[in-house]
Amino acid sequence: MKISAIDPSSNKIETSTTGVVLLDNARLVDSWVVSYGMRGFADWFHEIGTNLEFDVVIVEEFKARDND
Repeated sequence: MKISAIDPSSNKIETSTTGVVLLDNARLVDSWVVSYGMRGFADWFHEIGTNLEFDVVIVEEFKARDND
């Protein structure tokens, strides 16, 4: 099973990046550091993401806390 996992960037810190990994049966196939924001993610998706083959996508939920 191929899994794409996404760790989204913070919406409050402009230097924050999004991490994306592609796993195949728990083995790392590739990883990417995507630049900040929706535009950065959209650029990555159009260049790379649309060409990836995976069965499942997992996106980490970001919860804002008082100290963030």
